[in-house]
Amino acid sequence: MQGRIDRRALLTGDFKPQSWSNSSRLAKAALLASAAALEGSVSSRASAASVLPALAPSDFATLITQPQLFGAFYEAIGAVAAGTDALVREALGPSFTTLEDSGCLSVYASYVAGAVAPAGAGTAAPLILTLHELLGSHTLSPAGYCKLTALLAIMTYPQLAPPDAAVGAPAKGTIHFLVWTDAAAFSDVGHTQLVLANVLDEAYLLLDPMYGFVMCIPYSRPAAAGVSVVEHCATLLGTGIPSGNLAVVGAGPVAGQDAAISTMLGGILTVSEISDDSSNGSGAWDAHLTQTLFNLS
Repeated sequence: MQGRIDRRALLTGDFKPQSWSNSSRLAKAALLASAAALEGSVSSRASAASVLPALAPSDFATLITQPQLFGAFYEAIGAVAAGTDALVREALGPSFTTLEDSGCLSVYASYVAGAVAPAGAGTAAPLILTLHELLGSHTLSPAGYCKLTALLAIMTYPQLAPPDAAVGAPAKGTIHFLVWTDAAAFSDVGHTQLVLANVLDEAYLLLDPMYGFVMCIPYSRPAAAGVSVVEHCATLLGTGIPSGNLAVVGAGPVAGQDAAISTMLGGILTVSEISDDSSNGSGAWDAHLTQTLFNLS
C-alpha cells in the first residue's frame, strides 16, 4: 500500500510523518505509466485542495465512541452559515451545484472516513468489521474507507442503501461500491470507490475517501436496462472526464493521489476491470449494505 499522511492526526494536531512501502506489480506497469504521463497536467489541481470544514477534535474523538452523532455534528458545522449542505456545494465547485443533501452528507462522510487512519492492510476483512471497529482502526484498506463512508451516510439517509428503486417507482439516491480488479491502473490492490446515483442532475457522484477526492461523472442518458450503475459509471470513465469535474477534499496531501486522479480523468479504465468477485466484488458489497440496513431497521 502506498504511503499517505495521517489525516486523522492532521485534524487533531498530532501529525507525525510516517512512510509506507509498496511493491509494484509488473502486470500493471504499462497502465500506471500511462497514468503517470498525465500526472503533470492534474498535479496542480490535486495540490489546490478544496478542504471541507473539519470536525472539531473533541467532536472527532466523540464520533469514535458515538458514531450515531455524525449527522448532528455535520449539521452543526453550518449552523452559523447557510447550512452545511450549502458549504459543501460551494467547496466542491460549480460542477456540484445540483448535489442533493444526501450527496453532500456523503461527501463529508468520505472526508471524515479518510481522516480516521492511514492506509494499510487491516487485520480483519472490511466486510466483517463493525462501524465502531472501523472508526477505531489503526489502518484502513480502500474497502474499509468506503464501508465506513457508506455506514456514516446511511445512518442519516437510510434510503441510500441498495437496491435502486424498482422499475416504474420514483428514483432514489443509492450508494454502490465500485471495486476494481488488480488489472486497473491503481497502485493498491483491489482499489475501491463509491458511486452514488440520483444525487446529481444527470450525473453520478463518485467518492474516493482513500485518495481524498470526489467526482461528478455526467451522462447524456441513464444506464440501459440490465446495465448496473457501476458498469455505466466505468463506461463513462473510459471516455475521459474534465478536470473541473473533480474536487480534492482531503485534509492533506496523500501519496499516490496525483496518479490516481490521472487514472480517473485519463480515460484508461474499462468495464472489464470491475471486480465481480462473489465475496468482495461490487455486487457482494451492495448486498452487504442492503443487509446492513435490514439489520438496522
